[in-house]
Amino acid sequence: QSRRRAAMLLGCLKQGGGIENLRLLCQDDEPEVRAELVRSIGKQQVSQAVPLLCRALCDPEESVREAAVLAAAELGDAMLLDELLALLGSGREDLDYCVIRAVGDMGAREAGSFLVGHLAGGVSRQLEYAIVETLGKLAYREASELVVRRYLNHADPDFRRLAVYTLGELADQESLKGVEEAVGDPHWSVRIAALRVLGKIGGGRELPLLLRGVNDADAMVRKHAITVLGELRN
Repeated sequence: QSRRRAAMLLGCLKQGGGIENLRLLCQDDEPEVRAELVRSIGKQQVSQAVPLLCRALCDPEESVREAAVLAAAELGDAMLLDELLALLGSGREDLDYCVIRAVGDMGAREAGSFLVGHLAGGVSRQLEYAIVETLGKLAYREASELVVRRYLNHADPDFRRLAVYTLGELADQESLKGVEEAVGDPHWSVRIAALRVLGKIGGGRELPLLLRGVNDADAMVRKHAITVLGELRN
């Protein structure tokens, strides 16, 4: 417990209190101490400690690996990308979820093809949602056709809404066409998402579709359509 508190306190000191102290506790026998030490590295964003994070990403204890993933995201160091992606499928679903979110937070666009491949291998609903959302964060335009084909007509409106927002982040011509189709979606929340994205990436060119939203049967859709039109200042 004393060593764990020491590791925690290093997170309050600039540069984690020095690389030697970090290295010492990173080799501790107790997983709780190692996990706390890794959190301190992330909190203080100690770039010199990247080799220690590499070791922690291979730690036998999943709690330490998970802490290392979160710390790597805080550092945002692309050097750790291969080690992060190698963790997918190596432990519990929570660890996979952390890895996917971390890759998105790091803005590691080069991970896009790997995530698409992982998606094709079959994953849970939670991970599927996280991957599609991350592809949008990464602006991985190569996923545009996949998102349109698999998710824009998904049975679950949550996935259809996510598809619209993801396509808005991809913002290429193919994605814009997909969002235009979503203006006629049967679920009001998807139509709202489509209107907001069209206002953001399509601008005044999408005026006919935005005006269509003003006459929507749903009051919330009409409200958002009016808001988007106001934001355009057209």
